[in-house]
Amino acid sequence: MRQELRAKTSNSIQAQLLQREGLSRFANWMFEQIAPFLSGTIWEAGCGMGTYTQLMLAAGCQQVLATDHDQHLLNVVHRRFAGIKRVRVFDLDLSREEEFKKLRGCAIETIVCLNVLEHLDDDLLVLRNMHSLLPSQGRLVLLVPAHPWLFNGIDEAVHHYRRYTRRELSAKLRQVDFHIRKLYFFNAPAILGWVVYGHLLRRRNVPETSVGLFDRIVPIFRWTERAILRGKLGISLIAVCER
Repeated sequence: MRQELRAKTSNSIQAQLLQREGLSRFANWMFEQIAPFLSGTIWEAGCGMGTYTQLMLAAGCQQVLATDHDQHLLNVVHRRFAGIKRVRVFDLDLSREEEFKKLRGCAIETIVCLNVLEHLDDDLLVLRNMHSLLPSQGRLVLLVPAHPWLFNGIDEAVHHYRRYTRRELSAKLRQVDFHIRKLYFFNAPAILGWVVYGHLLRRRNVPETSVGLFDRIVPIFRWTERAILRGKLGISLIAVCER
């Protein structure tokens, strides 16, 4: 249910950016973070509208299993990739352990899970089941919202259960026996918008005009994070793990 509500009511900065047509500057910037770690058959756990599915195909990924639990989004993704054999689209409810049986025998080598784990009550159950699906040295590429102090009405509107500290995320990944290869913060500039609109103005969304401006100046943010911040500050955490 939480995953379904997530898609229908999502007003977060990142969700709004991805809802703007196609392969936005932000989507490309975010994809740059995960692209080096993709290999083999990829399970995209929470594919949304297929924005990253499309980028994976463009990057040469041979097989993508794109799942979600929102029927409206699944219909969109089915239409978007109709006739493309490299993509399989189907319903999967991450909150139910028995649903993971749908992936047995799929020979998954990489799991991509972006802005999904925070919508699920039992995140350890999800991580444990993901771990069980991977072969030795198979990878999980995970992105979650960071900093519990940032939690506000925008998080509530998009049905977040939590925002993560670096220590909490690291502990949970190790608890289910993942080996963490990289763990860093991403997208520092969005913190300002989250604080202004969520904390100061008590808004439950970010205006489209602000989202559009953010997307246009992503090249500046990309350079700043690469040259100066280097993963030390951001509104999200990215983890790259191996079994």
